[in-house]
Amino acid sequence: MIKVKVLGAGHEVGRSAFLTSYKESNVMFDYGLKLSAEETEFPARPDVKVQSVVLSHAHLDHSGMIPALYLDSNPWLYLTAPTLDLSNILWEDTLKIAQNEGADMPYSKEEIKTANKRSQIISYRQEAKIAPNIKIDMYDAGHILGSAMTKVTFDDNKTLLYTGDYKVEETRMHKGADMDLDEIDYMVVESTYGDRDHEPREKVEKEFADTIKQSLDRGGSVIIPAFAIGRAQEVVDILNDFKISDYPIYLDGMSQKAASVYMKYPGYYKNPFELKESLGKTIWIKSQQMRKKAVKEQSIIITTAGMLEGGPVLYYLKKKWNDPDTSILMTGFQVPDTKGEVLLRTGEIDIEGQRYRPKGVVKKFDFSAHIGRSYLFKSISAWNPKKVMCVHGDAKVTDIFAHDIKEKLGIETVAPKDGDIVKFE
Repeated sequence: MIKVKVLGAGHEVGRSAFLTSYKESNVMFDYGLKLSAEETEFPARPDVKVQSVVLSHAHLDHSGMIPALYLDSNPWLYLTAPTLDLSNILWEDTLKIAQNEGADMPYSKEEIKTANKRSQIISYRQEAKIAPNIKIDMYDAGHILGSAMTKVTFDDNKTLLYTGDYKVEETRMHKGADMDLDEIDYMVVESTYGDRDHEPREKVEKEFADTIKQSLDRGGSVIIPAFAIGRAQEVVDILNDFKISDYPIYLDGMSQKAASVYMKYPGYYKNPFELKESLGKTIWIKSQQMRKKAVKEQSIIITTAGMLEGGPVLYYLKKKWNDPDTSILMTGFQVPDTKGEVLLRTGEIDIEGQRYRPKGVVKKFDFSAHIGRSYLFKSISAWNPKKVMCVHGDAKVTDIFAHDIKEKLGIETVAPKDGDIVKFE
């Protein structure tokens, strides 16, 4: 019997952590944290020794607590090469932010070093034995650089697919998930958008580019808060493709380090030559003096953090909020009550205790790297599992999605809460 204990991401988005036990083996699939407006939430700690960890991708809600596992266990860590490089960037940054804010993190640089020493790099479609009775194959998830869906095969020939975050539809940066997995027995599937679909990407990109051009034509600048991994690089490529180059394009924050990782792994995404060309046309902010120059010019500024919870973006907002011709174009999911979500909902943002109401356009564009409802059903139908476990979605969404899978596909489906144990027999 296979048992999956939900240590995080049950009836919630964030802190994905799934402890899978089979015979004498305990394998952790992801171990992330949850960023919210008030505090950072951690997954539950495993109550057994973990022999192996499989990391689907680098985003903090999946990777953020991996080093903490090395306080109680000494597992091997299985992941792709880009995922390790990107995770190191995020782990180090998380510690730096915690130190600056006087907050405690459950791990230190020593645990990060141990995680690196215990890392086992896997390529897509490369079989790896991770326990005496368990082997895995990783498949391109089409989500971000190095992201992977993991097909787990147990010694009784039963198979389980852990999707992590995935995207079937082709995007500017990625071809979409590798769907050629054959049928599987069980499935642990992300449910972030189990209740809705996304607008066609071509339509979103055109509207985004048109809004930027309109702001520039008015004599204003454009501030684009973007996630460091994937989204910032995608925005740079869109600007180049739509030939928006009459004004300086600045790139600020952690997205620079992530861009360097993209350049290191050209085989993991579409059109690396085009991205290199696009990045070559940007100006990388290296100092506060350069930031001052950027806000004085009519320019496009792509910067972290994507939810406005910190980073250089707050400096730019303080300097440009009073300009009615400057647009603030959000490009990613906003966690409820974060500064970005509050700005979109109320038109105001609190920065260091002072409230600002930007006078220009404030708008969000759906560049989601997650799979939408229609493609979720198509992929589940194609893989035809005997049982599905819906995770990584708000409570209402996962419950509706699980109900609809049962009704539409006739497949046994559960939407567990944190702390629940799901059995696959």
